[in-house]
Amino acid sequence: MPQKPPVDQTDDAPEPIFDSKLIVEVMDLVIRTGELAMTHDPIMTRSSTFKHYCDLAAQIYEEMHKDILRRAKQTKLIDYLKN
Repeated sequence: MPQKPPVDQTDDAPEPIFDSKLIVEVMDLVIRTGELAMTHDPIMTRSSTFKHYCDLAAQIYEEMHKDILRRAKQTKLIDYLKN
């Protein structure tokens, strides 16, 4: 008996929402994780390196967040034409 091809679940799955609020939450978690390591890891060089990489990871989403805010503030041409 022939097998059915696998069902592609991406067609019916809703698009995940990665909005400004969630981006800020992710950044906060990453930064707090680095700070937690600095507070509790007795080896300063290891925790400092870990925190550094956490800060770098947070910067990626910080740029994304700034871009979202910048686009939200941009005035659209249609807004000028309405007046």
